[in-house]
Amino acid sequence: MKMNKVTRTMKIVVECMWFALTILCLFVTIKELFRHNTSNALMFAALTLAALFFFLLRRNQRKNLENNK
Repeated sequence: MKMNKVTRTMKIVVECMWFALTILCLFVTIKELFRHNTSNALMFAALTLAALFFFLLRRNQRKNLENNK
C-alpha cells in the first residue's frame, strides 16, 4: 500500500507527539525523584516506558509501510 504525502506527514506528527510525551514524562520522573516522591516517580517512569513503546511501535509501522512501496 502506497502512502501519500498527507498520510506520511500525519504518521510522522503522531510519532513526534509520542516522542515528546516520552521526553516530558522522563523529565517529570527525574523531577519527582529529586523531590523524593517515589510513588509519583514510579508512575511517571511507567508512563515514560509506555510512551517510548508506542513511539517505537509507530516508528516501526511507518518505516515498514515506507519500505513496502
